[in-house]
Amino acid sequence: MKKRNRLKANNRRSRKHQRQRGRYRWKPDHFPEDKINLMVDESKNTESGVIIPPQDRLIEPNHFDTVVEDKEVSLATENLVSESPQIATELKNEVTTSSESSGVTSDVRETPSNCTEKMIISDNIETETDSYTFKGYECVYDVYNGESTQTPLLLIHPIGVGLSRQFWERFCTQWYGIGQTNPIYNPDLLGCGESDAPHVAYYAEDWAAQLEKLVTTVIKKPVIIVVQGALFPVAVELIKIASDSVKAIVASGPPAWELITTKAATSQQKILWNLLFDTAWGSAFYRYARRRQFLESFSVRQLFATEAAVDEEWLETLELGAADLKTRHAVFSFLAGFWRKDYGDAIAQIQQPALMLFGEGASSISRQGASETPQERLNAYIEHLPQGEGKLIPGRNVMPYEAPAAFVAETAEFVRKLTV
Repeated sequence: MKKRNRLKANNRRSRKHQRQRGRYRWKPDHFPEDKINLMVDESKNTESGVIIPPQDRLIEPNHFDTVVEDKEVSLATENLVSESPQIATELKNEVTTSSESSGVTSDVRETPSNCTEKMIISDNIETETDSYTFKGYECVYDVYNGESTQTPLLLIHPIGVGLSRQFWERFCTQWYGIGQTNPIYNPDLLGCGESDAPHVAYYAEDWAAQLEKLVTTVIKKPVIIVVQGALFPVAVELIKIASDSVKAIVASGPPAWELITTKAATSQQKILWNLLFDTAWGSAFYRYARRRQFLESFSVRQLFATEAAVDEEWLETLELGAADLKTRHAVFSFLAGFWRKDYGDAIAQIQQPALMLFGEGASSISRQGASETPQERLNAYIEHLPQGEGKLIPGRNVMPYEAPAAFVAETAEFVRKLTV
């Protein structure tokens, strides 16, 4: 079976770039032009399409009336700038520039409505880009047709500046390159890539509900989840609401055990969202973070095992993915810790077979769990998962991209054992 033609892959990326830059228009009829009232009762938003989890989940700045001292803001933002002291100074210039335009400008993107872009990546595998609607928002996904008798893979990409479903391209190429034939569904989560990006605070439950609709209305058969990094809670939430639709799970570098079992302080989440991220400062910070210099520095310091692995393809993908300023809401939801809670009991209740893969150089971006060795982190998950197994493989924190051959080999062996 032939590997994907790189020229075709580049052409495909160019076409996506043109779509993203060209015709994707913000839909004003989806929600008001001004900021959404995120504190109103859920029953009053049934027609607006706004994702409203339980009351008090989504916090709109003008409705957050708790008095917060400056020192509390400083404590809440300490972790964000501790790794790069120069950020504070450079942000002053960014804020000055962005405040002149109210910090709300953004690039336009193309709408993928009713689009079906197809491309053959091997003798037998064809990929198609399509979309479906969830709560009034368009959700884009790639599907690799594969062999219909095989269990489909559902990929969950990480959240970060410029990240989207494009993260998995190397995985998909390698998967079919070694002769695997499972269909693959590779969606953009809301707020990322080519999916709609409403101005809301996203929770793991929201993204899980989005994926649950994809599984139940589009795929229509149980899937094997393959999830990257700290989006592991999304997989856990999906299993909670659609257990019968999940056959197994493969997790690449999930969070440190101490982090995944510690609930974030609600007050800190509110402080970060209302007083930092959902402000002109937040807009400026995103502009700063999407610069190539920052993307390269962060990738080298926090994600990849070697500096050489942070290649041109990675940086171009992130720059393109971060071009639309509206993607900041998903990133800031992640940074604010809206995904954080104690998942210990939920993980212990997962009955599906689970493969946990950690990089030999795995590290933690958070201070919590930073002292764990990769082996200790792996052991903690295996100890609590009823049908868990795992292994350390080459790489650090983004093995599907950094070490796709090793990651695919372990995943393929795990998938084959499920059919025995």
